[in-house]
Amino acid sequence: TTVANGMGYPERGVALQKTLELRMDRVRQVVATHTDGSMNNNPEIKRPRVALLEWCDPIMGCGYWLPELVDVAGGEALHCPPPGGATPTISLQALMDSKPDVVVFALCGFGLARAAKEIVMSTTWGGSDNNNRLEELMDMCHRRVFVVDGNYLINRSGPRLVESAEALAEAIHPALLGHFGHFGTDLLSTMDEAIAMIDNTTGEKQRATTSAAKIRPPPFEEKESQKKKPESLPSSKPEEAVRMQLQHLQNGDMSHAFSLNSTANQMRWCSPDRFAAVLKSHGDFSRLLSEPAHVGESKETNGIATVRVTLPKTACSSAVELLFTMVAEIPEGAKDTMAWYTEKVGLAN
Repeated sequence: TTVANGMGYPERGVALQKTLELRMDRVRQVVATHTDGSMNNNPEIKRPRVALLEWCDPIMGCGYWLPELVDVAGGEALHCPPPGGATPTISLQALMDSKPDVVVFALCGFGLARAAKEIVMSTTWGGSDNNNRLEELMDMCHRRVFVVDGNYLINRSGPRLVESAEALAEAIHPALLGHFGHFGTDLLSTMDEAIAMIDNTTGEKQRATTSAAKIRPPPFEEKESQKKKPESLPSSKPEEAVRMQLQHLQNGDMSHAFSLNSTANQMRWCSPDRFAAVLKSHGDFSRLLSEPAHVGESKETNGIATVRVTLPKTACSSAVELLFTMVAEIPEGAKDTMAWYTEKVGLAN
């Protein structure tokens, strides 16, 4: 809000802050269903133990704001100092002895392929005496070793902290992989996939997934009038709300398709034009505009539902499963009626 005030747009700063807070609250709400034993009638549920590593050689744990990010994402941070403390350096043996459930490499300043190359060529992980250490780590964690774009996420203490929390939640909880739309993009992948992106000669990235990179479209003028709820309310069933939104996309009716997004999602994209630009810029999401999709049944927990949408294999594209996250909200102008709206779309497992 300070920056927005200085630029003469205080209302935009307030709106952005509200959107980011809503998204962070949504992360907490979603992961609670996987980490809060009282919500699952299972007191034995424990938070996964997470080693979030800022560097690979020497191995550096996580400091400053990162342990809090892991906590928000529903994990227990390992190898971290007291709140706000500097990032510690740890030994390989200490990492292995801690037996983490999940390891996330977030090398400062590096994207996925560059980070993977740095790891496999390092003395700690790729030297002649340690060439099996990385494989040993992945086996110990049941292959739950991930690489995140540390340049775009994690290492920046700005608005992208929200996306960082979402990406960590996907990595930490197997059931949430792809839930927020980060896994399968250039922001988050498994270690195996990140290594597959390396060209041994040039070190340049080779695409190993069907999805396209996340592309931020150019800004559009925000118009409050464009943020509206549909003239006819969505069905009381989440899957029918998804079908309605897909039908509007197929018909090219971006205004009504946009209106079937949740309040937080509408604030995130600002307008139907920006919403359309995001869809068109993503290799898989763009297919929703022109290809028929199969909508599965929904699974609902504590006011949040997920719906699987399948795009079948074509001559030019592989089959893709998307996961629509739906939230129940009271439509504008209604008092007691709840309707379902799209909160997030990501790649399913």
